[in-house]
Amino acid sequence: MLPSPLPARIVWEVGSLPADSLPRSRFVTVTLPDSLAEGTILTNTVTITNDQEVTASDTITTEVQAQRVDLETSKRTDFTEVVAGGLVTYTITISNNGAGPVGVVVTDTFDPAGAASFNGCSDGCINNSNVITWNTLPILNPGIPRTLVLTLTTIGSYSGTLTNTVGITFSNEYANRLDPGPGPNSDVVTTPVRLPQADLQITKARVGSGDVIAGGSINY
Repeated sequence: MLPSPLPARIVWEVGSLPADSLPRSRFVTVTLPDSLAEGTILTNTVTITNDQEVTASDTITTEVQAQRVDLETSKRTDFTEVVAGGLVTYTITISNNGAGPVGVVVTDTFDPAGAASFNGCSDGCINNSNVITWNTLPILNPGIPRTLVLTLTTIGSYSGTLTNTVGITFSNEYANRLDPGPGPNSDVVTTPVRLPQADLQITKARVGSGDVIAGGSINY
């Protein structure tokens, strides 16, 4: 049995090989590390040497392809409109449509910068100058979507449209992975923000009842 991991040089003691004898085969299987980058060239050379130091060799090269993983993210909010100074909550869904587990980083930004401020989030995000990042999420397994929640507070003096954008990428440990799609790696939600509207009312009533004599007074 061959050792694991395999050394860089593997030796078989074939023994006597008579002239014109039938070919003999030897097999070796290697498992490539996940960290190999796209385009890495794996070179494998076999050499045979007899006791008279006559040698022959053959070489095969194989180009390595990085693992393909289709990451996907989407965002929604139940707010069709928000009053300036109020809260707006977003639900972010991230998915791994590939074949193997990966680490991911999710980043969320909003525009214009003065329209809102960070209020809170789920799953341990970090807020850095209103750039919200989830970079310590557990491994994202295939076929098991994960939901994140983000809440912003709109600025009391702002009126206009709040644009919120979310994106997903591979974490550093999985940076060699490729995402060919088709799942979108970003999503945008826009929410109208309006200033509070005053609702004033006034009523009037006479104090007392009955007729009033000319020259008299009436209280309201």
